Amino acid sequence: MKNEVISITALKDMIRSLSEFYDVVRIVDADECRVVDIAEDDRLSYGDRCFSLWSSESRCANCSSYKACHTGKKASKIEYFRQNSYDIESLPVKVETRDGTPVMLTLEMVSIGENPGALRTREDEEEGFSDKLDTLTGLYNWRGITAEVRDILVSDHEVPRLIVTGDIRHFKLINSLFGRERGNEVLIEIAGILKENFSQDAIIGRARADNFVMCVREDDFDEEKITRMALKIDKEIESELYAVNFHIGVYKIEEDGLSVPVMVDRANLALSKIKTSNEQKISYFSRELLEETLREQMVLGKFRKDLDEGKFKIYLQAQIASDGSFTGCEALSRWVMDDGTVMMPGRFIEILEKSDLIAELDKDVWRQAAKTLASWKGTEFEDKYISVNISPRDFYYMDVPAVIEGYLREYDVTNEKLHLEITETAFADTPETIMKISAQLQKMGFVLEIDDFGKGNSSLSLLKDINASVMKLDMGFIRETINVGRSRAILRAVINLAKDLGMLIISEGVETCDQKDVLKEMGCDVFQGYYYSKPAPIEEFMRQFLGWDRKD
Repeated sequence: MKNEVISITALKDMIRSLSEFYDVVRIVDADECRVVDIAEDDRLSYGDRCFSLWSSESRCANCSSYKACHTGKKASKIEYFRQNSYDIESLPVKVETRDGTPVMLTLEMVSIGENPGALRTREDEEEGFSDKLDTLTGLYNWRGITAEVRDILVSDHEVPRLIVTGDIRHFKLINSLFGRERGNEVLIEIAGILKENFSQDAIIGRARADNFVMCVREDDFDEEKITRMALKIDKEIESELYAVNFHIGVYKIEEDGLSVPVMVDRANLALSKIKTSNEQKISYFSRELLEETLREQMVLGKFRKDLDEGKFKIYLQAQIASDGSFTGCEALSRWVMDDGTVMMPGRFIEILEKSDLIAELDKDVWRQAAKTLASWKGTEFEDKYISVNISPRDFYYMDVPAVIEGYLREYDVTNEKLHLEITETAFADTPETIMKISAQLQKMGFVLEIDDFGKGNSSLSLLKDINASVMKLDMGFIRETINVGRSRAILRAVINLAKDLGMLIISEGVETCDQKDVLKEMGCDVFQGYYYSKPAPIEEFMRQFLGWDRKD
């Protein structure tokens, strides 16, 4: 019946028929908690509060009519109030109003019985208690969570407790694919599983949407049991069209001065760190995690302002040929703070890569590199190149070839002076798109380099499909391993393969003379690393390599 629209006349007929079997038959709007009356002209009008039937002063906890309306399925409940029981059956009905608008309402059928021995429920004892409850799941709502957690922390403060939060990855997808009714069914199922797996004195609530909050005794929290519970939620709710992944964040309550919302935020912060994981189910809050989050907020908050003010500078690191000659360099980004200290890219690149901001940074690096190449005209650096990185996400946010060529035209620099590094993993993520753009860049005269070769899982397949000019070996190839013989045999094979394909080999991360000598003997063409120079500001770099005539 939930998908069938009925007329007002048909609804009145249903009410007349059912009235022979029930004490009260009525229509209610469960969202507004009101009785809906039908006037003689078939107009719908809103009347008394629906809970006025049992003379209560607040709406009911775990309302069956709310469940029925939002899941599209029949629901039932028994209310006890002032020595009487109210057996309520709730049936969702979609009614066509006089102007043709379909409205979702609930048909309530109530049987009233005297029950002198019935215990009054807690919501009857405390005025307004049901305002603390989520009408869909019967758990505490946000108001109830904050109030009950604070009460128990005050009354029983010596017992160590945890705040535990949980939610579903991509919950909105369920609503989009199957409608809010299915989404509500999922929330009710989760609520039931949570109540089964936490002790009776645990405080369990739904803060919003699919975000559930629990306050539990630390000695009652069993990680293995909770992991099994999360897997059970996944299994019972998933379908052929979507996979459910329920994640859990945990915060150990250690600071009495924190508000309950802050405690919940900390548990949610831990949860957010595993949101994309298919394997890890539980994550714990830590001071390090908080510091990392604060750093992320600082990076994202200051980035655009500092970028506009020129606080991001390119540092250059030399690339030296096997004969000792200086051939070019790589441009690496550094963030100069207000106090003059320099933030290394490892502290901000990954954060920017999570958003479109990495594209803004890369464009700035390309522009600075083009400007530097232009400034080298007429100097002994005129024949040198600068290599820049292209982040995988750049291809989603801009027309990479057009942007780079635009900077080169602006500064009157030829394309072959700017070498372009694309990581091996970028080709693995979106092979067709990046293959196509890479071919376009090569036709435009750019020298294309495969960066971090050997770091990904598709290295050999990549060599088959892309015609890059340069291979940059990942530093993992350079470091010695327990089995030095096997390591060097693999490295030699990779170098020989690249040579057969006509590729130039650059080894990055070269830190010692022995490393350089071994790589040179194997056939590497160019070296980059601390053995020759650390990344340095442009002016310092130029002073260091002015008149470079070192021959190895």
